[in-house]
Amino acid sequence: MNRQSVAFYLRCLKKDEEMGSSDCSLFLINVNKYNHEIPENVFLLCGDRYLDVLLKRLEQERQLTPTRNDDNPWKRVTLFIKDFIDSVSDDPKWRSSCFVIDTNPNFSIYTEMAISAAKRLIVPFTADDFSLSAIETLLYMVYGYESDKDKRLQSFEKSQYFWLAQTNGIKRSKLLFFVFNRVTFMSPKLLMHLMPSGIGL
Repeated sequence: MNRQSVAFYLRCLKKDEEMGSSDCSLFLINVNKYNHEIPENVFLLCGDRYLDVLLKRLEQERQLTPTRNDDNPWKRVTLFIKDFIDSVSDDPKWRSSCFVIDTNPNFSIYTEMAISAAKRLIVPFTADDFSLSAIETLLYMVYGYESDKDKRLQSFEKSQYFWLAQTNGIKRSKLLFFVFNRVTFMSPKLLMHLMPSGIGL
């Protein structure tokens, strides 16, 4: 496992390995060392193929029963990435930094951790029915917005991220904008359909 990766950072938090230092910036790689065309102030927290291995263990830890009054396993694990960003930002040399988080399109625990850490959400999509359905699902999963008020969803509400985040006092990302992929124009009607009232900046 690469020691300068998000997987190793998460594994250290699980106490499988000793971090050796509380300086989270040590997990970052200066990209310029490997590609001199990249500016020297660009740093990367790499992904890792072991993320899939860790996924089930992280989910299991989130479901643990609190062992004391101040323990909240679901909130603690969900905020692991936010804790990383906050730790790095505490260093004066990093305070003006901009953090960009890239996630897979599937809504896994890692997506929830990223949404809980980011202040703004950028949603790329293509102009097809599949993307429209995916965006509607995202709006429900993150904000609880239902496009067609399906009563069958109510029985699942308390297991969804938007409900758990609100219940556990986690501030969710706000939508910044949707990014059209492979199109040469923007459709105002489509944007109005995608952006529900009350969600945004």
